[in-house]
Amino acid sequence: MRPSKLTYFAVSSLAVCVAALAFAPGGKQDSQTCLVRPDDGPDGNAKGTLRIRSKGNSERFDVHIMKVKGGDERHLWIEDPIDSDTFTDIGDLPGGGGSQKLALDTKKGDSLPLGVQTTDELIGRRVEIRHADEVELEGQVPPYGLPKKPQKAKDTVQATDKDPQPDLTATIEMRSKADKGQERIIVTLKDIDFGPGPFSIFVEDAVNSGTFVDAGGVEKLSEHKGRYRRDCKKGEALPAGVMFVSELGGRRLQVRDGDDVVYLDDVLPTVE
Repeated sequence: MRPSKLTYFAVSSLAVCVAALAFAPGGKQDSQTCLVRPDDGPDGNAKGTLRIRSKGNSERFDVHIMKVKGGDERHLWIEDPIDSDTFTDIGDLPGGGGSQKLALDTKKGDSLPLGVQTTDELIGRRVEIRHADEVELEGQVPPYGLPKKPQKAKDTVQATDKDPQPDLTATIEMRSKADKGQERIIVTLKDIDFGPGPFSIFVEDAVNSGTFVDAGGVEKLSEHKGRYRRDCKKGEALPAGVMFVSELGGRRLQVRDGDDVVYLDDVLPTVE
């Protein structure tokens, strides 16, 4: 599942404007995002972070991947040019075993990826961690000026009398710490009969679009309780390929069975 370009750049443009106001020349800027696994990725445990920093005459670019299988080298690929499907191989990540890290600091004489002079020039570019030509992790270079304060939303919705299981309820919880790339959504289903399952969560690909994408399956926790969770900190990609849970507010969420029968349909809340 690739990150959404359109919604990302809408957020990115706002964040860049905020950054311009928030930081005077020579001020410190710092932003981080999580690298997440494609839904069909080869490594179900891999996770990682990408961090950029700018202060005075120092520009820093760091990629850290964790819980990857040991062995063959992994390469960092960055989109070039931006907003394209063309990637440039930046090279392998130093380290071995399950943890590998690339740390570049211009103050120490290192060059930034693609030969750019500042980390600002990398913002918005998609990145991939590839192993033997397979994408294990992916993400985008985050903008500066993202909110530091955690934002949350919680809502409980009930199926209607016309739905196949009227007693079904869903508690939706979303949390964002955007400047650290820590984004999470949890949907807990109660009073559900798993007989017609398996069940999956579907989310609109844009507000009021009416087009839904499969966001992943519901995990059975007990006889009548299930859970859907996506946590970027754990390397899990968010629904519909978004980068921030704030992009999900106002989109419709549906619970469906394997025959695409809708058991619950409601609008996702907005984080505040």
